[in-house]
Amino acid sequence: MREHVAYVPVIGSTGITLGLADADERGYYRLNWCGDYPTMQAARSAADELNADLGVTPAEAYAVQVCSMFRPGEFTEVLEWVTRPGGPSLPKER
Repeated sequence: MREHVAYVPVIGSTGITLGLADADERGYYRLNWCGDYPTMQAARSAADELNADLGVTPAEAYAVQVCSMFRPGEFTEVLEWVTRPGGPSLPKER
């Protein structure tokens, strides 16, 4: 069983869509069933709703996304960095 996974917005070959990222592996799995979204914010909102159903917070999802791109296997450290005072801002709606 995967320990740290999250739905994340990604830029695919046909537009902005959703992927499933794993904090222990580089990259993501494209989800063909979800289609494309008109904006990154719309995709992030959809991902947030799916993650909420899994009990994954926005900070945890962001940490999973960062791990899957840059630091696979370092979820705990990345989550601490994301949530510490003065750490990076979570992506926000515009």
